[in-house]
Amino acid sequence: AAAAAAAARPHRPRTSSPPNSPSRRAREHSVIIVKDNYKPKTSEAKTFVACVKNDVADMPYEIACSLMKPKDMLHVLCIYSSDLDVGGQVGKIREKYEADMEGRGLPNCAMTMLSDKPGVTVVDMINEFAIEKDADFVVVVPSADATTLSSNCEALIKHAKTNLVICKK
Repeated sequence: AAAAAAAARPHRPRTSSPPNSPSRRAREHSVIIVKDNYKPKTSEAKTFVACVKNDVADMPYEIACSLMKPKDMLHVLCIYSSDLDVGGQVGKIREKYEADMEGRGLPNCAMTMLSDKPGVTVVDMINEFAIEKDADFVVVVPSADATTLSSNCEALIKHAKTNLVICKK
């Protein structure tokens, strides 16, 4: 009877994430954009850049972690407004991601905090950083309250020098 019940159940591929976890939902709702002139490395470790806004909006980080293989590299990038450090917010953001990376045992990870620069767009800063780190994929998520892609996501789609992973919550 147990064998018949098992045979009647639909096959579900094994995943490392529980069925309703945020990282699994994000993977299932992500779009990967591969630029014609920027193919990801095929046989060597890949480099991901996860662009996060703060210590709460961590979906790009979760998506990158769910896509990574053991030898891959992850750079968590937070571009913050220069007035954000009032009250130690920058330190709080850095501590959250560094503690999580350590807790997950991710050896090839780094957290980078960049203050915005007058006259330089966020998209240009992301592109510069991704090129500097030789990123294979940049992972971004529009704001949770956005009904369409944010202007930064749209600009990245048009002007990114690397491949993108975009997820809409």
